[in-house]
Formats: sequence, structure tokens, C-alpha cells
Amino acid sequence: MRLATVGTLLAFATACALVGSSDDRLDVKITEVEIQPAPANGALVTFSVTNLGNGSAWLERCGDRVMAAVDYAVGAGWVLYSEDWCLTIYANVPLELEAGTTVSSARRIARSILKPGVYRLRLGFRETPGGDVSWDAVSDGFSVSGIWSQ
Repeated sequence: MRLATVGTLLAFATACALVGSSDDRLDVKITEVEIQPAPANGALVTFSVTNLGNGSAWLERCGDRVMAAVDYAVGAGWVLYSEDWCLTIYANVPLELEAGTTVSSARRIARSILKPGVYRLRLGFRETPGGDVSWDAVSDGFSVSGIWSQ
């Protein structure tokens, strides 16, 4: 379900170049960060992922969206800020991303946990459809500031 937003502010989605993808085959790009006031209350981070490799990669997904954990920059490193999860009513089947193709998705971060700072997304993927999941495909850092005046 998509909630309507009124007075959506565009946060500073600067690519801070803190850390790129640690898996060079998958290029994760932040395309937009929208700060959404009530009733949505949070940030909607839109991103794309391109498979730069020679073979397919299978992305973790929930229904029609690619799953993404959120990390927060602390000093020179990163800490897990928000895991991703999937309700059992949605299909949780990996999405095949063939070599040279791109898919777009979005990740919502709730206002209750969002604070100003630098974040990145970390995507889960597999080398084979039934293989182990690696969460090493990461976006560059993006800044969120000037969130709410209320």
C-alpha cells in the first residue's frame, strides 16, 4: 500500500563516497531520499541495483521489493541500524538479476528510528538460487538532515 504524502521534503541524498559496494558485481545506487511527514512519517529511500558481473545474481526480496538493511556511519565505520524483514503473507523468493540488468526498489525508514546522519543500504544476494545469502552489496553513503521542525 502506498501512502500519499503532502509537503514531501527532499533530503540531501549526497553520495558521500564513504564506502562503495564491497561486492563489485552489484552496483547499488541511491536515486532519491524523500522525507515524508504524517501519515507516512519517515524516509523513503529509492535505489537501483545493476549486475555488472558475467552471470546472474539472486537478490533477496519481499513481495515485489528488494530487501535492504540500513547501516549508520559511526566514526570511520558502519553499524547495523535497521534490519529488513518480510511478513509471511508476501512471497520471499529471490529475484534473479541477470548480467547487465538493473532493477529499482525502495526502502522505508520509520520516523521513530530515523535521526540526522549518514546512512547506507546493504542488500542481500546469492550466487545461486539456493546458495548462502551474503549482505555485502552496499550503496554509497547518503546524508539525511533537517528532517523535522516539529
